[in-house]
Formats: sequence, C-alpha cells, structure tokens
Amino acid sequence: MMASEDFSEYTAKIKAGCMFYLGIGDPDKTPHCPPNHSPNFDAGDEVLPIGVKTWLRILEDRFQVALF
Repeated sequence: MMASEDFSEYTAKIKAGCMFYLGIGDPDKTPHCPPNHSPNFDAGDEVLPIGVKTWLRILEDRFQVALF
C-alpha cells in the first residue's frame, strides 16, 4: 500500500471504518506483481467472490442478520 493512502481521511470524517487487503497477486502468473495503477496490473477477478463473501459476513455480524 502506498504511504499516501487517504483512507484515514475518510474515517476521520465518518468516525468509523474498515479496511482490509484482498490478496489478488498470483506469483505463478507474475512473479513481480505490477503496482495497482500500472497498465500491466491484473486484478484477478477470481478473488471477487471472496471479497463479496467477506463483506456479507461483516454486514451479518454488524447487523445481527443472516443474509444467506
């Protein structure tokens, strides 16, 4: 993550927040993963379902509901 990440600015305004990393690098495909804003960066769409499930579990826990 870049040292200039602005996430703390967002949480300062709303007084709460959550940030986590979703591993998308595949060392077998690219031994040296290009940075996020590089034209060579490959986001690896196969991890999107993991990110969605993670957010659903966070919502279920926070609001004490079962979504699925």
